[in-house]
Amino acid sequence: PRAEDDQFLVFNPSPWERSLGGVVPERVMSRRGLADDLTSARQSVDRQGGPSRRWLPPVAVPGLGWRVVSTSELGDAAPQSTSETAVVDNGRYRLVLDRERGGVRSWQDLTLGRQWVDARAPWTLGALVHEEVADHTHPWPRNLLFGRPGGEPGHRGWQVNWRALRRSAQVRGHRVLRLPGGWRVEQDLDLPGVDDARLVLWLEDGSGRLEVQASWSMRRTAHPEATYLVLPLDVPEATARLDVGGVPVRPGLDQIPGCCRDYFTVQRWVDFSGPSGGVGVGTPDNALLQLGGFRFGEAQTDFTLGASWLVGWVTNNYWETNFRARQEGRVTARYVLEPHAGDFEESRAHRLGEEASSPAVFMPAWEPTLPRPDLPRVGGLLRLPEPPVLVLELEPVAGGALVRLQNASDGPSHAVLGPGAVCPSGAWATDLFGQLGAALAREGEGFGLDLAPRAVATVRLAF
Repeated sequence: PRAEDDQFLVFNPSPWERSLGGVVPERVMSRRGLADDLTSARQSVDRQGGPSRRWLPPVAVPGLGWRVVSTSELGDAAPQSTSETAVVDNGRYRLVLDRERGGVRSWQDLTLGRQWVDARAPWTLGALVHEEVADHTHPWPRNLLFGRPGGEPGHRGWQVNWRALRRSAQVRGHRVLRLPGGWRVEQDLDLPGVDDARLVLWLEDGSGRLEVQASWSMRRTAHPEATYLVLPLDVPEATARLDVGGVPVRPGLDQIPGCCRDYFTVQRWVDFSGPSGGVGVGTPDNALLQLGGFRFGEAQTDFTLGASWLVGWVTNNYWETNFRARQEGRVTARYVLEPHAGDFEESRAHRLGEEASSPAVFMPAWEPTLPRPDLPRVGGLLRLPEPPVLVLELEPVAGGALVRLQNASDGPSHAVLGPGAVCPSGAWATDLFGQLGAALAREGEGFGLDLAPRAVATVRLAF
């Protein structure tokens, strides 16, 4: 059911209730086409652009659910003020910005009484760095990174003392915008080796998260080069953990001999935790990283973290393989940082990674409604498990859905799948291909399933 004032639906793709809001994309506010054109909403989503002018204050949206939003609930997205201040404070964090090099010089946690930026680091939090093989006169500079010298049996090929030229940015423009829901910092940067670099920080009012975004344009060069976004965190006695297949992997400790320890790939999060607290980092866009500093080509056989620095490795053309050495074009990077008290908690890390990877979805409410609509204005599709049980996939099939689950813990877990707007009439365990096995027992209005530690299971629901 909808009223004349309704504008759009905000959808929560996560299995748990979330508070969602922010800038509303202009494409969901401005109709394109005629009022009686049933495809107007789709045309707007595909083609309408332009800056947004409306702001949605945070609203509660059920897990895997929606909420209809009317015009009266929206505010003005225009900045309330613009300045060049070097300090922003949202009541929980106090950031001191670097107006010369870019990024954050100091990140004071007013709740935990902690400083999260390593003052010993030569880089600020969010610093952009361009790296290249220093020698531009060598006939084949990639041999300065890797090559197998003759007569050295067992040599792995890495030139561990290769000479790198690393250069950081200088701020060309610095703006701090006070928006209805928080602080947005925009810094235009001059970074050697790239064009049109920009760093954006978002600090929501009262939020425990800091979002760091950056973008720049790569040039047409075949010389070996890389670009990084550096997060030099200060977490004493830290242990690093990486999300690999839903499992928290500790570099070195959880790797077999011979694995690469110079750089790592990660799925949705990284965590640095010590006995007195730590910082989780959501990694929704950029999977490749180095830990503790710039490590490429060191050929480490053992891993020691040293400093709790995350070096986001956004681009490189170092390898001699089947892609073009010239990789020009616009690139982006995004990381979501969330400090925490106490030691590592896996469920908390999975929540951060999921929410960073699954922002709110806005959809115009212009399609015609049914003669007798039977969905509520606020509701959820299904009631699905929450961490430590992860929902890996929800796949529609004839007459129902396949739900793939993973127990992301070292102990047994119990999962319940229950009704929302859709009511399951039956549930069965299946193999990985969806072939039916044993029926699941009813638990109230839903169905229950026991999962062994680290187990993956697939359930077929019938509607």
